[in-house]
Amino acid sequence: MARVVNTLLQCLDEFDGDSILVAATNLETQLDHAIWRRFDTKMTYGMPDESGRRLYISKLMGQFEQESRLEEFTCERLAGCSYADVEQIVLKAKRKAIIANSPLHEQFINDAYAEYMPRVLAT
Repeated sequence: MARVVNTLLQCLDEFDGDSILVAATNLETQLDHAIWRRFDTKMTYGMPDESGRRLYISKLMGQFEQESRLEEFTCERLAGCSYADVEQIVLKAKRKAIIANSPLHEQFINDAYAEYMPRVLAT
């Protein structure tokens, strides 16, 4: 990893242009502190809280046919998941419903969760 970071630092130091560079990592603590001095702005995105998770699930499910109170169930089931995990699980469950020619229901969410196996953080 040190070799990659050194190459990135060299590229950043030699960068000359009218462009914007955007970088992302989930390994913030493993990177050399020198890299952060080269960025003007740093944004940190945390895990979704209940209201953020509920809103995102609602947007992902949209008008998709579903059993009643499924968004509430899904919000509770996916507590501790990242936004990326929530998205992948809901989309996988929707695909299962489409294949089964069925409304979206709890079992599809549970099956998608079990297949995706997110690394859930304690809430």
